[in-house]
Amino acid sequence: MKTRVTMKRIIMTALLAGALSTAGTVYAADTTGFAPCNPPQGAPGPMGSSGPAMGPRMGSDMGSRMAPGMRSMRRNMKQMLGLSDKQESRMLELRQAFFRQSAASRQELFRLQHDLASESLQNRPDERKLSALVEQIGHQHAQLAAIESRHLRELTKVLSRKQIDTMLNMREEFRARHWKGKSAV
Repeated sequence: MKTRVTMKRIIMTALLAGALSTAGTVYAADTTGFAPCNPPQGAPGPMGSSGPAMGPRMGSDMGSRMAPGMRSMRRNMKQMLGLSDKQESRMLELRQAFFRQSAASRQELFRLQHDLASESLQNRPDERKLSALVEQIGHQHAQLAAIESRHLRELTKVLSRKQIDTMLNMREEFRARHWKGKSAV
């Protein structure tokens, strides 16, 4: 009985961690607020070409194909960060690279979370399988964190310290507004 309670706690912790970590992906793909890492045109989403929490794709030309809200967001970001045209172009390249590099890990994370939920809902869940899935989910989170860390380090080569601080503040404000009052599971 104690083992089952412990496993339930582990599963709930993993599901909660998954839901919270997905917030970064949702945030990065959201098109209603500042998102330095919106997926570019053609970048695969978590479930292929589109998937959960993936907004409209942005083209590299950033012209007429971009949704009006995205043009406005891009202008606001450029203005708020005080980006030069060269910085703006380089940030777009970095964003595209970030989504290409993280696509497989995001897709695998969503698959593992689905498998964990499915197994958890079985009449007699396999405790070893649940443990293995929790471990694999943790590994995927670590991979995504490493990719995001590399991406942020690349941004430091493009942005000034003040621009980075402004961008991080905008990101945190967006997360606070976006996740305010929402359940994690």
